[in-house]
Amino acid sequence: MKSKLFNRHQPRAAFTLIEMSLVLLIIALLLLIMIPNIAQQKNKASAQIDQAFVKNMETQTTLYQTSENGTASWDTLEKSGYISGDQRKKAESLNLVIKSDGSIATSK
Repeated sequence: MKSKLFNRHQPRAAFTLIEMSLVLLIIALLLLIMIPNIAQQKNKASAQIDQAFVKNMETQTTLYQTSENGTASWDTLEKSGYISGDQRKKAESLNLVIKSDGSIATSK
């Protein structure tokens, strides 16, 4: 009779070290592939948000100039309630300027 010590057909209760290492290697490779793509998508989304913000500011500027028959500035837009204080701060942080025709440009 064979003892249970030498029985090779016992079911395994856990993963082997090699199996765990392979799983971790595959996960690491997938992360290396995905992380640059995620950062690139974040940059694209940020650029689209900024473009939408500029378009919104142009709309508010045109609306102000049409209804008030005056030249718009960030100060007058905020005081008249066309933009919020946060929008003004963001416009100034993006170095946006209002042209006389109501369009928005960046000052460099």
